[in-house]
Amino acid sequence: MRRSALVLLSGLFSVSAQATDIANVDVQCVKSSYHDYVDASVEWYENLVRLTIKEDPKLKDVAEWFMDGREKHFLLNKKAFDWYLNNDESKLDFNTSVESWLKLSRKTLGC
Repeated sequence: MRRSALVLLSGLFSVSAQATDIANVDVQCVKSSYHDYVDASVEWYENLVRLTIKEDPKLKDVAEWFMDGREKHFLLNKKAFDWYLNNDESKLDFNTSVESWLKLSRKTLGC
């Protein structure tokens, strides 16, 4: 039993260590998936803000300010993802969950 578990684990680690080559990715599919992730995230935040304002109307201004920041953040990520998908796939990692596909750092952005 222990040997079977070790074989299974070694197989999992060897698969997860392999990078996904952009040539093996359906570009339209990953683009659509990322856009769906962004849209769902924005919708989640909209619902959060709506519930927050309903619970405490005094928070309306700060909640709207927060939502504006979230919308801008996700719109910029969507545009950056599309650009890197077409121009520099080194900033994309399809071996992770969709929210982590775009790999940017402050250093990458010159900050």
